[in-house]
Amino acid sequence: MTRPNGSTRRWRTLRASVLRSNPMCAICYLRPADCVDHIVPLNLGGARYELSNLRPSCTPCNAARGDGTRTRSTTVNEPLRTSEDWLNPLRTSRRW
Repeated sequence: MTRPNGSTRRWRTLRASVLRSNPMCAICYLRPADCVDHIVPLNLGGARYELSNLRPSCTPCNAARGDGTRTRSTTVNEPLRTSEDWLNPLRTSRRW
């Protein structure tokens, strides 16, 4: 059943799974995650239910990304991390 805000049972289950497996924000690594962020936004062709397109985020980081049209994070002089960075945080070729 779809709720008035558009949330389906499938989304709620997937969201809970992402937050349970990764409790910290994957964007800032400073706050507990309370949202799930689509790495490639839905309006830019990202998959809604694809686990590889989801990452945990805190509300401030998720709100700062918005619909994906912003190119910078809210942290001064820090680039947005890509899905590749999040999946492999020990990469040394990119400074955060």
